[in-house]
Amino acid sequence: MKGPFQGVYYDLMVMLDIFSRKVIHHMLVPAESAVAAAKFMREAFAANDGVVPPMFIPTAEPR
Repeated sequence: MKGPFQGVYYDLMVMLDIFSRKVIHHMLVPAESAVAAAKFMREAFAANDGVVPPMFIPTAEPR
């Protein structure tokens, strides 16, 4: 997304519920990073009453 000045851009992270097609959470960040992505996912899961999809739950078995 374009920022307020020339050459300034932001990344928009959006998490959608596949079944209802609703936006669960969104965040605007100045740059992509693993730290921002991890924070985004924690906040998105918390906004969804703490429901974490099974694919994000660590297990002892490799996939």
